[in-house]
Amino acid sequence: MGWFRIVVSKMKKRLKMVILITVVLCLVVLWFGLDSGRPSFYKTGGWNMLQETDNTIHSLGGKGHAHIHNKQYNIEGHAIMQGGDEGSIKVEAGWPKVKNDSQHDTKQQENEDDNQPGCFQRNPKQFSLSRLVGSFKIVMTKEGEIDTTKYANSQSELMKLLEMLGTVFSFVTSDAKSKIEILEAYRASEQGEHYATIESMLQYEKDTGIILDNKKPSGARTLLRLHRALKFIMEFMNRMGKSTSDAKVSTMAYECYHETLANYHVWIVRKAAGMAFYTLPTRKNFLEKLCKEEEDVVLGLISELADTILPVYEQTEELYTKFDFHELP
Repeated sequence: MGWFRIVVSKMKKRLKMVILITVVLCLVVLWFGLDSGRPSFYKTGGWNMLQETDNTIHSLGGKGHAHIHNKQYNIEGHAIMQGGDEGSIKVEAGWPKVKNDSQHDTKQQENEDDNQPGCFQRNPKQFSLSRLVGSFKIVMTKEGEIDTTKYANSQSELMKLLEMLGTVFSFVTSDAKSKIEILEAYRASEQGEHYATIESMLQYEKDTGIILDNKKPSGARTLLRLHRALKFIMEFMNRMGKSTSDAKVSTMAYECYHETLANYHVWIVRKAAGMAFYTLPTRKNFLEKLCKEEEDVVLGLISELADTILPVYEQTEELYTKFDFHELP
């Protein structure tokens, strides 16, 4: 029996080593995500984004000004893109300066904004659940098309939400950030007019053959990755909004993931994501992390977010069906 104990002991040691290596690999993959790389020719340099969805931007221009929160901003540099009546503007050099306001007043306002509840955060650098909902509300144009710039802006706001929840969602955020930058780069390029809406982008890339260019990621392929991730987030928010006090966040996230994104991930990423979900906080702590408001307020905004994302997702889904792009590699 002595030899049997020796064999069992060796097998246990090997099993422990295999488990340890598997856990380490899972954590490494989860940390770095699927596709954190960013092609050098898509780098946007030192450009800055001024995003504002709570108030109307009354005027935009290279040497003009914009009224935000009833304050007039001078724009430095050349404004190369605008998001419409509400949305974002990119300027070539530096952040806009507040006219006739001291740096002290500006700093004081920023501090006041930072102390606002997370549901209604005014500072664009901070996550705001209400601003996230508002950003998706203006993605669709009056003609029923999806504005590419506003779509990218909404995705950026969505990444703030996932980043705030911790590295557990890094398998989404690490990949999505680079995809958002690629879409923004296409929109800012010389062919930018063809990328004004999702439909015009898909039509242009199909007609020109860009969709088949393996040397660089096309807009259609890039958006498809964001589109798939959006379904996971939409389903997760939908279940959270309808959840009861005894619901487990980890279980909801796990189920939504395996019904959506897991279909496109390799085995090791699926395992890493599954393990990570069990580190999510309780439902009460999860809602408090989103913002310190009454539970019914937070749940209402979460449900509204899911409902607001739905038409954007469905419209994108229809377009990919129309152009037969669902199976793009």
